[in-house]
This record gives sequence, structure tokens and C-alpha cells, in this order.
Amino acid sequence: MDTHLSVADRAVALAPACREAAGAYALSPSDQSWERMQQRRRAAVAELVAHAGGRREPVSAAYEALVDRIARRSDDFDAAEALRLVTEALAAIGWDGDLRSDAGDPGARADRGAPGCRRASTWRRRRGRAAAAGAS
Repeated sequence: MDTHLSVADRAVALAPACREAAGAYALSPSDQSWERMQQRRRAAVAELVAHAGGRREPVSAAYEALVDRIARRSDDFDAAEALRLVTEALAAIGWDGDLRSDAGDPGARADRGAPGCRRASTWRRRRGRAAAAGAS
């Protein structure tokens, strides 16, 4: 059995339940539906990581397979959701293959900072300096 295909297939199988939880939150936003959606996503990501044996290679290959699938058919929403799950699984595994404890926790990403956060804060600092210079 080809592990990377099974990781991609497993992600596609988990995607409808995650999309359903996200849809329920969109229809009735509440703390309870948000938590339910996050629990479902965390469980799906944990299942993918376990399915890949905690190794990055099968998950990376599943990522490539899903990107190819979406390129062939852009309206494949299950594949798009599966790609989100696989991306979160890659983040959970990390670059060195060490499983991170904050995987699937959106609040933890804020502590690390997203790539765009640095640019935004630099822009705000520059804008602040320009405003201060103009006020002088």
C-alpha cells in the first residue's frame, strides 16, 4: 500500500465532516459550535499524523497529490479541505519531524507569528515614524 496516497485518501475522507462543522459554525456562530469545529479539525489532523506514522515524507507527498488534484478540478471542495488538513498536519509534524504540542491550536500561531505579521508590524512602525516626523 502506498502510504502517501493513503494519507491523501484519508484526508479526503475526513474533509466532509470538517466542512460540515465549519458550515454549522457559519450558520450559527457560537462558542460551542466554534469549539466543536476546532475539536473536529484537531482530531482529523491528529489522525492524519498518526496515519503517516509521524513522518513528514508521506504527508508532503499527500500535499503534492492534493495540489495536483485541485489543479485538475478546481471545484473539488473535499480536496481543498483535505489540503487544509494536510497543511495543518505538516505544521504539526514540523520540519525536523518532531511533533509539536501546539499543533492545531490557532492561538499558538499568534505567539510564533505568521510570515505576514512581521511585514505588517514593520509597516505600522514606519507609518508611525512618518507621522511623528510630519508632526515635528
